[in-house]
Amino acid sequence: MPPIPLSRLAATLLVAASASLAPRISAAQAVGMGSIRGRAYAAAERTPVAYALIRLTIPGDSAGRGRTAISDAQGAFAFAAVVPGTYRLSLERIGYTAEATEPFAVAEGEVVERNLASRSTAVALAPIVATEECRSAADLGRNPQLAALWGEALKAIETSRAFTDGYLYSYEQHQSWSADNDEAPVQTRVSRIVNDPRQRRPADRDHGGWGNANALGLYLDVPEGREILDPAFLTTHCLEGDVDQTPEGFELGFRPIRTQRQRIDIRGAVRVDRRTLQVSAIDLEYLEGSAPFMKATVEYQDAIVPGGTVRVAAGMRFVGRPPPRAHLGPVRGQVVFTNYRDLVKVDAEPRSLLTPGATLAVEAAPQDVRRDGAPGRHDLGGRI
Repeated sequence: MPPIPLSRLAATLLVAASASLAPRISAAQAVGMGSIRGRAYAAAERTPVAYALIRLTIPGDSAGRGRTAISDAQGAFAFAAVVPGTYRLSLERIGYTAEATEPFAVAEGEVVERNLASRSTAVALAPIVATEECRSAADLGRNPQLAALWGEALKAIETSRAFTDGYLYSYEQHQSWSADNDEAPVQTRVSRIVNDPRQRRPADRDHGGWGNANALGLYLDVPEGREILDPAFLTTHCLEGDVDQTPEGFELGFRPIRTQRQRIDIRGAVRVDRRTLQVSAIDLEYLEGSAPFMKATVEYQDAIVPGGTVRVAAGMRFVGRPPPRAHLGPVRGQVVFTNYRDLVKVDAEPRSLLTPGATLAVEAAPQDVRRDGAPGRHDLGGRI
């Protein structure tokens, strides 16, 4: 399956970023605040560490509250409108050691400069032995090689999480679908989705599953790398010890720990790039109980955002036959995400990576604006 082009997405994000690099904070909001700026660099070479995740936290805060930023191509980063107090900076980047500063104070009106020096390090993963095992959160540590690969892949998606959790933005979702034959007419819908990190709520996969089917149609949640690589995912699913390795990367297989009758769930494999350990695609099957009914592939590509690049979903293609209770015949189609715009930096409380994505609805009216908050689903409606 060829990758879905993302040139329009990257170009649009670049234009939006140029107008949104600085947080939109009024003079009134900045009164009584300080700011922090600095540079991330490799200690030995003194070269920039670009696109690193920079965290600003309060020492001793066990809840993990704080803010995040992404270093730019020159390694520079900044935090504006910082409430006076004591803070610590830390750096995370694939291929570099994690580093943190000593606690430091920020006073009203003060501009504090703090740099972060890291050391480049090769990501060494031992060969993974093929077994019949499937490890959940409770026993992942019993397979150190599998745990190491999963942990490095989780670290690689942190910049994507920081972008999604730190910016209010909107984008278009283009959906097309038809009956699974060459003569069937193609139906399309275009919706505008709003990502608002302040209005999200966690998805309850254990009870709600990954969608539902009824007489009105079929509704499916579109998984993303952040959710599958979240620790909470391994409470309902397990990672297979038999990891496929190719010259291009790894495939982390997953499946439900337990199935329930008429509950929609997913199984499949996350494809991880060998060089960057970023998610490149997710191949999956949707299940009702233990029976598969739909195959899909979610494709990923890099996009330019404020401060660097992040790996984002470009779209999904699907084909299958919905469960009988959906009263639908075989279907095929695709969902494409494009035209990202209206980026505004916001500060929101840190949330689980299980925060749902966009609401994908074929039956939505054209240009319908939806707030990101409900689980991300593509709706095959009742028109097929």
